[in-house]
Amino acid sequence: MFNPKTNTMKDLTPARLTPAVLTQSMKPCWTHVEGLMLLAIFLISLFFPGNPAIAQTDCRLEISMNGYMGANSTGGVYGYYLQERGGKTIASRNENYAFYPASTMKVFLHTYAIRNYSLNDLTFAYSFNESCDDDHTGSTPVATRSLQNALPIMMVNSGNSTTNAIMELIGDGSASVGRNRVNSMLANNFGISGQTKVNHKLGCDGPNNNPANIATAKDFARFYDRVMNWNYLTDQQRITFSNLMINETTTGTVNNPSLSDLVSTEVDNLIAQYNMSNISSDQIQDFKDQIRLVHKAGNIGTAYISNAGWISLPFKDSGTGNVINKEYSYCIFYDQITNFTSGARLTTLELLRNEILAALQTWNTKGIFVLSKASYTTEKVGELISPELGTTDDAVSIVSVNTTQAVTAIRDINGKLKLISWSVAYDGTSIARQKSYTTGTYITAVKAVTLSNGRLVTAVRQTNGNLQIRYWRVDNAGNFTLKDIEYAGEVGDLDLVKITSNRIATPVSTSGRDLKVIIWDVEQTEQINREGDGTVADADIVAGASVLSSMRLVTATKNNQTGNLEVQYWSVSYSGGLTLKSTASAGTVDDVSMAGLSYSQFVTNVIQDNTIQKSIVWEICPDGSLTRKGDDAYVGIRDIASEQLKIGQRQVVVAKDNNNKFNMSMWDVGSEGKIMRTGTYLSETIGQAEVAVMNSSTQLVITAYTTSSDYLKLRTWSMNDLIVISLGRGNMANEDDGTSPVEFTDIEQLEEGQVLTNNISELEDNAAVEATMLQQNYPNPFKDETIINYSLKESGQVKLTVLDFKGNEILTLISDKKEAGHHSFTLSGQDLPQGIYFYRLQAGNDTVIKKMIHK
Repeated sequence: MFNPKTNTMKDLTPARLTPAVLTQSMKPCWTHVEGLMLLAIFLISLFFPGNPAIAQTDCRLEISMNGYMGANSTGGVYGYYLQERGGKTIASRNENYAFYPASTMKVFLHTYAIRNYSLNDLTFAYSFNESCDDDHTGSTPVATRSLQNALPIMMVNSGNSTTNAIMELIGDGSASVGRNRVNSMLANNFGISGQTKVNHKLGCDGPNNNPANIATAKDFARFYDRVMNWNYLTDQQRITFSNLMINETTTGTVNNPSLSDLVSTEVDNLIAQYNMSNISSDQIQDFKDQIRLVHKAGNIGTAYISNAGWISLPFKDSGTGNVINKEYSYCIFYDQITNFTSGARLTTLELLRNEILAALQTWNTKGIFVLSKASYTTEKVGELISPELGTTDDAVSIVSVNTTQAVTAIRDINGKLKLISWSVAYDGTSIARQKSYTTGTYITAVKAVTLSNGRLVTAVRQTNGNLQIRYWRVDNAGNFTLKDIEYAGEVGDLDLVKITSNRIATPVSTSGRDLKVIIWDVEQTEQINREGDGTVADADIVAGASVLSSMRLVTATKNNQTGNLEVQYWSVSYSGGLTLKSTASAGTVDDVSMAGLSYSQFVTNVIQDNTIQKSIVWEICPDGSLTRKGDDAYVGIRDIASEQLKIGQRQVVVAKDNNNKFNMSMWDVGSEGKIMRTGTYLSETIGQAEVAVMNSSTQLVITAYTTSSDYLKLRTWSMNDLIVISLGRGNMANEDDGTSPVEFTDIEQLEEGQVLTNNISELEDNAAVEATMLQQNYPNPFKDETIINYSLKESGQVKLTVLDFKGNEILTLISDKKEAGHHSFTLSGQDLPQGIYFYRLQAGNDTVIKKMIHK
């Protein structure tokens, strides 16, 4: 796009996260009568299932261009195609219809000339005017230009005589030879032939030529995508291609604005329409300056009948503040329409509006603080054991039984399955250990899920490789009762998901390296029964999410032949039967996990190149096919958690970063499937991490992870306390290093069926301080005064401050050097008006924040 500080485009090769791009092939969206027919077929297929659908369909974006045709326009066809870099279809209509492209096709000559000629050195003469005679070989020259000066006349001014001269130049004096060479470039270098061909002069007589020039919207979009991203042009040639193509630094007139003017106005309109008050005027201009736009339109008279091009939009990662450029290529056209009064350049905005809005929303998001409520460190966990098949080596799993009780299932220090129950305060301010139950089963991986009314299921991979399913009950005091056990064959990777309160699924990789999904019925009579199963070939890593509905299950796998991500949508019958309805695939991945979002949407979280987390939103269309809606990426993640859970349209992901640090991030998902990271918390060195939602209404979550010393550590987090702070990023400093666990007394091994109450002793006042900590103020809420206790791991400069609701520092309570040990400060309520505040402790490299309320 235009940059008012310069007259040429800057380097058009934006910074990219990775060369590995997850891609997907699509088919057009069905609408109106066709859509109703497909819906009827889909309903019938529920009862008479056939082969699973494999084509991915965009089932959301459908735009109407009728309002741009003019009041008296009749007949004709219009269409469009919009794709993200790499080929992922976002919107399409009649994308394979061969239309007359007018001057839009001149970009083909432009590309050929830049690739094959030295622009400054080549000077050529031409002798004809705007007539549409085919050849002028041997005519007396009437003008002489360098190719460097001629190309902008063809592209910016759309001069037809210059266009014809350049075509003859390409053909060594013959226009027909020039056309053949351009068509050969399209076929051999871009894979475009057949429905997109230069058959006659460009810009002359339109569709009356015989044969006429033809092109498809999809071919145009593919061409721009490959010109801007492939190696047909060098980086310098690509910059020249853009600068000479169309002068978008020049502002259009009021009655005929440039596309850049239209995009700039649309940015302002969207900011006002969606009340994006968090974007400053300087940021708005910065956003506009970072838009890159390359396009060419074609017109008959004053009406633009086609427009095709490439645009780069700046998306901001609110976790780091970095700008990630997302690239799109598009084409929009009208064909055979009479009394045509408007054009394709205006309707380009209709096609790009959702993408511009999605980019703006990432600039409107502020950093988020995650508040740790309480933590509890207990016994050692057994070492991680990688399977021969898949990647599941989970030694820890955590689930919430209800809003005040959680259960961890672990591989204990002796390699046995052990369950521990926990009492959690409703507001998350305390965690207390209740009971434990150690089985006699030696395991290499464990998963757990809760059903309802204190009912719990565990799935483990035993040391002999077989799958074991256990059904438990846990009471309010934390006592466990084993109700039933079932077994299946040898498995590699495994997951466990809840479908209904009486039905679960275990997606596993088999000994034959296939995906097998097994449905289990957990009856109220306390029995486990195997109901049905389904198989997909060539699966290594598996993950499952069944939160879509009682009859919808989605799974994700890594194909062991291609390394690609594959997602599967299954329908579950009332009797527990399983039918594969559709599949979709994306690029290569190292690991995958997933979470449900709604009845029709879910998200897969993948690791690429062992360092990049990519979250991809998928949607199930009415016809049962799968479409990829949006994605976002985050650099620096090595291992991802095996489970993510939703809170509204926000998913919480726990992972291990490249430095082996605990990493918890929040991702917001919009209704259109756009996803972006809105906050990140970094903490101590860990081995493995899991997360569960304790209370959706108060947005309280609990995490369980193994420390660097292999101890099990639980922490509660208040998502309701995700107060927006006016900072550029959402990272917090480490709260503790996790190297010194709290003392515990429950390390002895128990026989099958035994339980033991935890007896952790409180630290004495004179006990050694193992980590810098900030306690919750007491009382809270408070009226007259409140006490703030904190502990320092080592002596040094300390600052204790009070922040208002917006994150502004309003009081400095302590700013002095303090000795290691326990300290206390009494805050008088007379110094503060009533309201919500934060208090922050800064000591060395540690920063801890907690919330308090003055009433």
